[in-house]
Amino acid sequence: MLMLGSVAGPAFASPALDRAREYIEADNLPVAETLLARHLETSPEDRPGRLLYGQVLAWQGNYSAALAQFDRLLAEQPEDVDALLARGQALLWSGQPERALAPLEKAETLAPDYALVSTVVTQAREALNPTQPMPAAPSQTPGRRVHELEASWRHERLDGGYADWQTQRIDYASSRAGAPTWYAAALREQRYDAWDTGIEAGAVFPLDERWSLQPEIGIASSPTFLPEHYLDLAIQRVLPRGVVSNASLRRTQYEASHVDRLALGLERYWGVWRAAYTLNVSDVEGAGRPVGHDLGLDYYYSGPSSVGLRASLGREEEAVPGGDVVTTDVHSLSLRGRHWLTPQWAMSWELGHLSQGRLYDRRGIQLGIRHAF
Repeated sequence: MLMLGSVAGPAFASPALDRAREYIEADNLPVAETLLARHLETSPEDRPGRLLYGQVLAWQGNYSAALAQFDRLLAEQPEDVDALLARGQALLWSGQPERALAPLEKAETLAPDYALVSTVVTQAREALNPTQPMPAAPSQTPGRRVHELEASWRHERLDGGYADWQTQRIDYASSRAGAPTWYAAALREQRYDAWDTGIEAGAVFPLDERWSLQPEIGIASSPTFLPEHYLDLAIQRVLPRGVVSNASLRRTQYEASHVDRLALGLERYWGVWRAAYTLNVSDVEGAGRPVGHDLGLDYYYSGPSSVGLRASLGREEEAVPGGDVVTTDVHSLSLRGRHWLTPQWAMSWELGHLSQGRLYDRRGIQLGIRHAF
């Protein structure tokens, strides 16, 4: 990885920057970007943090956003050699060697013994020759795809004379900044003394900087209580001030009936917090139109690690053996989290309680381990 001199220097006095550097060294730039963006919301005057944030953006090919960070630094300190070098590199990587030369030559004048500056100046001058190839950003950083694999187990105890439930899952996700995200899961569940198995798969397609489209499908093999299949299509838009809106349509097909659901949601991100609300309106074949409300509040710490509270209330559908679907009042509350032990390994957990009308109350625990590579 071609790094700028300040990245490895003594400027890393902040725990947030130290944590970001761990993810950079692990080649997980999307997580480093998120960590640094949250850090700058609470510490906007942290110049080393802003420089590193701009570098991470540039390494992922987001040159316009990176240049905005470097321009802010240079507006405050026009002779900041590292910011001049970073701006010159971003312009060079984006195919603008003629614009890159001005900040690079200024940096060379201010720091004639700075070897990396001299190297990049030479690259920019050579790039002005149409017979020479254009220098590229470090090959292992922009466009790197991050893969995550998680194995989890869930156990739930029911009252009302029902046997305990359990779920075993293997989840996989593959993401890259500015590119589609792919995910899939294989699951095995036990309910009502019966076992069902199924698979789920989906993708998130960025349409532009603000819009994304998310199709998802699930299929069960010889289901007893799981749906035979479901289809879901969601769309999301990023709004100003950290607000994200989303909407989705889902059809769930059971053996004896189907359920159509419209979900409308809003999320708000600020500092190290996220709040979310979703309105669910369902159309259960032969059983009316139940309405449900989902609330969420998350706190992020030590970078991508988080702990969150979830609450639901309203009326929801529930499948029972034989393919029948019943609608009941539902109230639930859960506490969940994911703690990253290293940039590659994390533990996930959840504790929760759900009341499914007069059918039963469920109390559950879920544990999982996740590996990023």
